Amino acid sequence: AKALAVKMKIEPYRIVREQLSAGGTDLTSIYFRFGGNFYIFSYQKAGVRKHTMIDTGDIRHSNAISSILTESRIDPKAIERIIITHSHPDHYGLAHLLVKGSEAKILVHSNFKNVIEGDRTTFERSWLGLRNPRELRECDVEFLSPKSSKVAIEIDGLKFPRLVEPIQIGDAGKLEILAIPESPETHSKDQIIALYSTRDHYRIKAPVPQGY
Repeated sequence: AKALAVKMKIEPYRIVREQLSAGGTDLTSIYFRFGGNFYIFSYQKAGVRKHTMIDTGDIRHSNAISSILTESRIDPKAIERIIITHSHPDHYGLAHLLVKGSEAKILVHSNFKNVIEGDRTTFERSWLGLRNPRELRECDVEFLSPKSSKVAIEIDGLKFPRLVEPIQIGDAGKLEILAIPESPETHSKDQIIALYSTRDHYRIKAPVPQGY
């Protein structure tokens, strides 16, 4: 009974906030016991507080998302964009709900299009139990292709194709959106990463190899 009481005290999610710049750019990180975590950059733009999200969490948290955003002082209508790192449902599950009432654009890897259209492998369906995010067909989704990139950023000897020009976040920061180099060990074929920095510390840049 004591063990059960301790277990029930564990919160289903935890919110961590940190200030990224003196100009008022903040990062809110939401960590879940179950399902993927997500992250929100908040900043001033043209006198209005705007937000950029990295992932959105699992659909199982749909009843709690309103409270989570209110507690985090996030106005859903002020979300500018949502960047989905890959097509597992604990990362994109709430995207179609969060863009309602806003002009937010959803940014994904070009391979994500196959997922929306129902192209799941037998392995993914049987082992991961993934569903197709058909709701995203009604959203403003931009598919970012590494094949159209002319620049790659080299990190620890690996070249990561830049998918879009760096996104300005607040007064001092920028967000790089990069494709994961293709390999058999890749978590998913549509995986991307988002790197925030207040300075350009990715100094080694090279053209993307032909045939990528």
